[in-house]
Amino acid sequence: MLHLFHLGPLRLLGRASYVLAGVDEQGGFSEPLIAQDLRAAVADLTKGLGPDNLRCEPGLADVAAEGIEIAPLPPEALVPRAVYAWAFVSAPEAVHGPGIIAAFLQACARFWEAGPWGHFTSRDAFQVELREGHRERVREAAVLGSDEEQCGLELYDRPGSVARLAAALGGGRISAARKIDSTCVTFELEPTWAVEAVQAAYGLPGFPNAVRLRRGRPRAPERLELLQLAAALEAVATLGGEEHPPDMDANVAIRAGGYDMVAVSRAPDSMAGGIGSSSPTGQAAA
Repeated sequence: MLHLFHLGPLRLLGRASYVLAGVDEQGGFSEPLIAQDLRAAVADLTKGLGPDNLRCEPGLADVAAEGIEIAPLPPEALVPRAVYAWAFVSAPEAVHGPGIIAAFLQACARFWEAGPWGHFTSRDAFQVELREGHRERVREAAVLGSDEEQCGLELYDRPGSVARLAAALGGGRISAARKIDSTCVTFELEPTWAVEAVQAAYGLPGFPNAVRLRRGRPRAPERLELLQLAAALEAVATLGGEEHPPDMDANVAIRAGGYDMVAVSRAPDSMAGGIGSSSPTGQAAA
């Protein structure tokens, strides 16, 4: 028995399209099918598998053939559906492992639940040490959401970026501000079908829009960049938690997609934070 669900509409190759996929009784997922006509796609599957071997989510009731059972998706289908939704909205042309996307969405859920924008502003600089294998990188992060901006997190490539951003914006050098390299996530209210997918699986009220800004040019994050952002989200969420001692570092580890990523972060009070403003990446996403 294959339980069908759909995602969309979204634009692929310049055309309005839908993603059609299914989960079987063992929890395995079918390869996603891209279709411009949902009714025709469901009809083709019905011919191939037979109506007794298909079940459709309620959203497909209007296009399902007579005799196909209509029922809500089982709980084990919600996370993979959210992973598909994020992949097709954010980076349909990129190669993202589903484990990395799931780890990122879970980190977003923890970050949202912690609500660190209630404690910190984008003027507060978090030092974040990222370790993967023998490689170690020192980054800087800032929480968005306290200054009438979208909630989210900006992970800068180099320490001191919060202060450099403040100086650039204070001097009216917008172009220079946008050339400060970072990876950012903000939470969007569109597309509504994708918001519904991540909300059902992770409780997120918005769609996590991740953007990599490199030399002033935005693009979708690559696998390792997305995992680094996930680790930073987890670390900052830990620091913003009610029960975390303010004088202790946050140390989190994420294993996904063949990577073991460790993030160690400390609260802004224990470091020399810059006086910044809202992120140019976050503003562009608004």
